[in-house]
Amino acid sequence: MSKRKIILIDSFYLLVAQTGIKHTYNLLHKLEIEGSSDWDFVFMPSFHFAERTGFFKGRTSKLRNWTFQMLYFAWKEIFLPLISVVNGASVVICPDFLAPWIKFGVPYIPIVHDAFFWDNPEHYNAIWLRYFKSLFNAGLHGCPVMITQSAYSKRRIEQHISPKSPVRVLYQGSELEYRGDSDEVEGVTLFGCLWKKYILHVGVLERRKNLGTLIQAYSYLTNLRKNSGIKLMLAGQRGPRADLDDYDNLKRLNASEGVEEWISMPGYLSKENLESVYRGALLYVLPSLDEGFGATLLEAFSYGIPVICSNAGALPEIGGNACLYFDPSNPRELAEKILMLLEDPQKMATLASSGRERLEQFKFSVYYKDLQRILETVVQGENI
Repeated sequence: MSKRKIILIDSFYLLVAQTGIKHTYNLLHKLEIEGSSDWDFVFMPSFHFAERTGFFKGRTSKLRNWTFQMLYFAWKEIFLPLISVVNGASVVICPDFLAPWIKFGVPYIPIVHDAFFWDNPEHYNAIWLRYFKSLFNAGLHGCPVMITQSAYSKRRIEQHISPKSPVRVLYQGSELEYRGDSDEVEGVTLFGCLWKKYILHVGVLERRKNLGTLIQAYSYLTNLRKNSGIKLMLAGQRGPRADLDDYDNLKRLNASEGVEEWISMPGYLSKENLESVYRGALLYVLPSLDEGFGATLLEAFSYGIPVICSNAGALPEIGGNACLYFDPSNPRELAEKILMLLEDPQKMATLASSGRERLEQFKFSVYYKDLQRILETVVQGENI
């Protein structure tokens, strides 16, 4: 009987990461449950511990931030390579972009979710960004393959860094099932919004989410008295850093546009509350300036909500024919698209049906099979 292979997954960055990590957690949970007849998945450190701890999360002090950066460097460049050797790892997966410089002959597979560090350098501290890029470039040496989550991200990555290793696209795997046939609940109020009487956006309130354009579009409808009593809900926590956070700007915009009473901003929502606001939404709008994937599209599809989203980044690639698209720099166009759907129930039903079909193309089983093929090829030392 052949010895089972060890696939080590580096989950250290989850001790600090707060945004864009839902897919990573879902992936780790599924790998833990599914397992494999050929290999064992080992998570270092335990991602369950990372889920529970909040010491390095939130708006922490500079001292705490720098402490984490030093610990992260020591983990990535010293302890992770040693632990990989001690555990007899056949492959190490790094879901946080970075592989260590010294690998001791163990193959590493970095997951590079997007090219935001290169496309939007203004969002990051310049000194930290230079440090991060130097680690990234050093860690690429000897990696047999990189994984990213969309063809759009692959193009951007290849344009910026010209990697010697091949870049493979694995679309995010989802375990979401269609849940759009729930009974109507007339008269129920969710965070100040009546059931099926609000437009929804879910996501951290960062500037790149372009929520100001959504507010301006909504204000345009309201001023024309064409919002039909429908409110706008922006569900999500504040940005993790002051230079990324857009909450204060959005509140000021609400006031200047005169739509404060029409817009609900409930903040971070528990899993149960998030499910409720999805079920109760009439429309879902995603106005982002850039997305490497756009996971909330799949969530909206799963609840049978018609979707309007920007034509930026990977969104058209992921949304396919299940979304209505607009230019994210044009709030008037977005307002027109919203009004079009509000006045055309048949079009809304068609989009919802298309979303249900689109959801079937992003199953975890497909992701896992593709990941298995990559792992098998790397373990066997073959070219990808």
